[in-house]
Amino acid sequence: MLTADFYSSYNNLETQAKQRYLAHLLREIKEVEENDKLAPDSIDGGFCEGLKTVFKQTIDVWNEYRKGMKVL
Repeated sequence: MLTADFYSSYNNLETQAKQRYLAHLLREIKEVEENDKLAPDSIDGGFCEGLKTVFKQTIDVWNEYRKGMKVL
């Protein structure tokens, strides 16, 4: 698995799977919301809000795990 950011040079690498950093995905979602002027109550805006919630929760769980706490 390749863990990478969004530099286009990674696009040409052959690998079975690519993982993007959650913080980078959050930034991309924010840019989409701003560029497309998505209303939070629209279908697309609601989808983006849901993704942000899941990604932020995932980051929180990972941070707690790294602190050595059991989280489940």
